[in-house]
Amino acid sequence: MSPIPPHRTDPTSTQAVELAEQPTLPLPRGLRRPRPPKPIIEVWGATSRGRVRKENEDQYLVAALDRGLGVRRTSLGPATTTDSPQGLLLAVADGVGGRAGGAIASATAVDAIARDVLTAMPWVLDEDATDDDRLELRLDAWISDAFRRTQRTMRRVAEDQGIDPRMATTFTMAYVAWPGLIVAHVGDSRCYLWRDEELQRLTSDHTMAQHLVAEGHLRPEEAAPFDHMLVNTLGGSSDDLWVELHRLTLEPGDQLLLCSDGLTGHLRDHELRDHLGRDCAIETAVEDLVAHANARGGRDNITVVLARF
Repeated sequence: MSPIPPHRTDPTSTQAVELAEQPTLPLPRGLRRPRPPKPIIEVWGATSRGRVRKENEDQYLVAALDRGLGVRRTSLGPATTTDSPQGLLLAVADGVGGRAGGAIASATAVDAIARDVLTAMPWVLDEDATDDDRLELRLDAWISDAFRRTQRTMRRVAEDQGIDPRMATTFTMAYVAWPGLIVAHVGDSRCYLWRDEELQRLTSDHTMAQHLVAEGHLRPEEAAPFDHMLVNTLGGSSDDLWVELHRLTLEPGDQLLLCSDGLTGHLRDHELRDHLGRDCAIETAVEDLVAHANARGGRDNITVVLARF
């Protein structure tokens, strides 16, 4: 896939979500462990155009999964709610800049994958599965296929609207069925886990810089010119697509941060750790992260979704 250069205009928007003492989605047996006491889950999301870009090509979603998709907060428009969520879906997408259609690409991806994830619920809820490994492989394959279906949808949308068929986006998704977490990721947006005062980056950056460093061709300080050259996106000029997948078990007190590179381009990991460790309301934590990135130049769109468990 040829390197892609760095990346509709919505004002910054935020909303909190609390999911307390409600039924959760049973996990595939490969994920099941003795469940810790169910915490109150708080979620807050915000997006900002930044101080340089003319439009906001980022999108985000916070949705509760029940027998329908209960959108709690999104940059895509009006939301509905459900009172008995069984799972939680978080997503951040950053449309690739420098081409017409970045905002459409990210919006299409968020909408398509969210609706596709919803169709997985009937068999994810299946209590009769007896082969844990087979079920995990089935789930992994389904997620990867969902991303590929979304890529085809993006190209149909581009054709229908007469825009560049190479439109592309990053996509980072966290699917929470307490206490299980599945992260699916393409591009250079990120997902972090904050636990016990430490911050762990769960995703890798699918950039030329990361590739050159991993292969030993360059030292990290030499790879900066290649930071925004994406080698793996939803959409773009290639059919090649690799979906990075992670699984883990969440614990009460954990925090999950999803963000676009408009945030991480200005704040280092240790600064994110310190922000998340502050004793403050979740909305304050998110708004301060966005404000801090803007104060340092806001060179790109900035999107943050934070969940506290």
